[in-house]
Amino acid sequence: MTIELIESFLAIIERRTISGAAQALYVSQSTMSGRLAQLEAEVGAKLFERQKGQRAVELTQAGEDFVPIAERWMSLLRDTEAIAQGNARRTLTIGAPTLINTYTFVPIYQAFIAAHPDVRLVMRTYHSSEVYRMLAARVIDIGYAFSRRRVSDVVVRPLFREELRVLAAGQDACQRRIAPQELPAHQEVYLRWNAEYEIWHDRFWPAGQCLVQVDAADQLPLYLTEPGRWAVVPASIARAVEGQRGIRAFELGEAPSSLQCYEVRHRYPRPSAADLIDQFSAHVRAAWG
Repeated sequence: MTIELIESFLAIIERRTISGAAQALYVSQSTMSGRLAQLEAEVGAKLFERQKGQRAVELTQAGEDFVPIAERWMSLLRDTEAIAQGNARRTLTIGAPTLINTYTFVPIYQAFIAAHPDVRLVMRTYHSSEVYRMLAARVIDIGYAFSRRRVSDVVVRPLFREELRVLAAGQDACQRRIAPQELPAHQEVYLRWNAEYEIWHDRFWPAGQCLVQVDAADQLPLYLTEPGRWAVVPASIARAVEGQRGIRAFELGEAPSSLQCYEVRHRYPRPSAADLIDQFSAHVRAAWG
């Protein structure tokens, strides 16, 4: 298995077409198809499938299982090259949802970078369920998630809670609190924060009747562009977004339980990263009191 095969696999995932991946890596489509066929032969399973009449490809179950292996392979290769060049830096890889990487932890990341200029900080964005899988596969050193799962050799600890707010476009600036009954389902920009939140949500707004459903926190403000549209978000997003394009944040009447964040660690971390994991965890806990 060569770097060209792994790079090609990851490029196909990113571009979703073989032709797009070929363009990204400056090779012909036939070369890309040949690399994929060789990789599938070495893995012993079909990694992608294409629906009839469509150019886009989708990962098979075997392909999904191979993703963390490919990412870990590339990470190890980069570390090996750095050692060979004599300029290796210690690395700490963190996996977390968009909410944390784009909003909540930005000041924490900045403080850690300033305090550890000799450390290469790698931030990877995943859904909460993926954080556990990536940690178990040792693609990341430490993770943060909004759901709790039982995974072998993974230690989960409650970290902090965030209150939820309403972001709304075109609402009266004098109003401080909005009751759920005032928010029409057909104007909602919806993101499922976790199972507990979904249960609360469905008490007020029938499932499947929202205007837009997104799967990442940074997508929410993009659709709060017309008066009457709204979304329920954690306080860190509300603080960052309020004031943009007439968007305002409000307290939420009959609010659900605050959003619980968990710290996720491997019971047996990489020896070279163990102290960095502890130091980063201490930064996070100090920031949240």
